[in-house]
Amino acid sequence: LLFTGAERFVVAAEAGLSAYWRRDMSPVEIVELAKLLRSIRKVVAHVGRNVGTVVWEGMAAKDGDIRLDPGVVSGRYPVPGSTVDVAVGIAIRNAYQATEWSEHVKKSALAQSTLPPVYQYKFALWIDMAERVYADLCANRSILGRYSEKAREWTIQQARLDLGLPPTFTELLHDWWETAADRAGGSRTVDYHSRSLVGMEGKISLDRYYATPLALLDGVAALLTEECWSLQSVAARAEYRRELYDSTFAKLLDYVKFWP
Repeated sequence: LLFTGAERFVVAAEAGLSAYWRRDMSPVEIVELAKLLRSIRKVVAHVGRNVGTVVWEGMAAKDGDIRLDPGVVSGRYPVPGSTVDVAVGIAIRNAYQATEWSEHVKKSALAQSTLPPVYQYKFALWIDMAERVYADLCANRSILGRYSEKAREWTIQQARLDLGLPPTFTELLHDWWETAADRAGGSRTVDYHSRSLVGMEGKISLDRYYATPLALLDGVAALLTEECWSLQSVAARAEYRRELYDSTFAKLLDYVKFWP
């Protein structure tokens, strides 16, 4: 796209959903970040009320605001459309978590947990991931799910760069997130293969470790889109999820108790 006027520059064609509607851009970092923030706020407004204000980390903010890491979009200005999609998707997920009381679910679940301290860390990871899945499932009910999908793909890709030797609890959760929140209704029709060891010894099948716990977690995703959504109030849905996560982790722990 060729822009004329005070700022004359050429924006290279970039793949990305946002490239179809975002036209107000700048090659100057501080100006581009300001323009991009305004664009993200407009998209997030479609999620609903009481989602807070979208701000960059480091800006003045209040409780309930959505803080985005500017590092996600740093490096090239104007920001490429594919990168904008990721930032928009992250903001959308955070917005749905705000409207569905995710922070309340996390805090109340941890506060009411009777787990030994040694398992609290895994429980916190589980609650956090389950709420990511739930938020993405909420986004999938509209076009906004296409943006949360881009953010999910990017986040999972980043997480896999730091995975240890499998099986790991983190890899299990990210694999579940990848398929459970898939807009196309992704399913596992073949044995699961860990991607963390590709390039070392080829693809090492870990189906014997992951298949059973993943089946358990897939059942949770089904309940989130069926029973949970049938509840009319936000408070009822939040309490439903808290109880579901608590009861599920008691079963999940049997499989992952000794995993890093």
